[in-house]
Amino acid sequence: MQDKAEEIYFFDSFVHKTAYDVFNSRGYKRIITELIKVVDTTKTLKVLDMGCGTGAFTSKMMNYNFDIHGVDISPESIKLAKELYPDIIFYIGDIENLSSFVDESFDLITLSGVLHHFDNFTNVVSECYRLLKKDANIFAYDPNRNNPVMWLYRCKKSPFYSTKGVTPNEEPLSKESINSVFSNFNFNELNIFSISGVTYKYIESKYARVLLPFYNLIEIIFDMPILRKNFGSFIITTAKK
Repeated sequence: MQDKAEEIYFFDSFVHKTAYDVFNSRGYKRIITELIKVVDTTKTLKVLDMGCGTGAFTSKMMNYNFDIHGVDISPESIKLAKELYPDIIFYIGDIENLSSFVDESFDLITLSGVLHHFDNFTNVVSECYRLLKKDANIFAYDPNRNNPVMWLYRCKKSPFYSTKGVTPNEEPLSKESINSVFSNFNFNELNIFSISGVTYKYIESKYARVLLPFYNLIEIIFDMPILRKNFGSFIITTAKK
């Protein structure tokens, strides 16, 4: 079970310092490039960003003709998101149980770096399935445990694991673990693949921050097809109901 109190405490505390926004413009662009491959950006789509935090990724969808909504468990994150992006509708809520949301009410659901905050995210995907209209899409991205840097720095079994900048619930995922959950639902299309090129502007550890330019260079190199297929830093999951 996810320790929800830890999630709220971490992100509420973080927001007292600054908005939670770790990727640079190139990093966000790399993720958005994959998103727009699976949706028709010329249509007015009703979108829900689940686990939206302070709206960093959510706001990147404002460039398209979307009716955007975001939901997060952290009250302080939602408070700041409303101030930063008044044109987006934000809610406080637990994405494992969004009972106040009507069935089949969204054309697109995004999970912006959130699935890896759950040791079992079946309930999250179940809520996504319930809320999606027929032929609507899920788009998710999460750190890949098969990426060498993600494993060394963010997997708890690694001797170099760092607790800086993450909640105790977080653990990078594998394609197999994602497939094992999504395959339990009747999606017409399911694609799970890894990418790199997701570059950062901020990391919590001041020591690791010194190496950030070097990491970003490696990240760009790892986006070559031969490397990203198995070792890309982030797993993209797309599914159509």
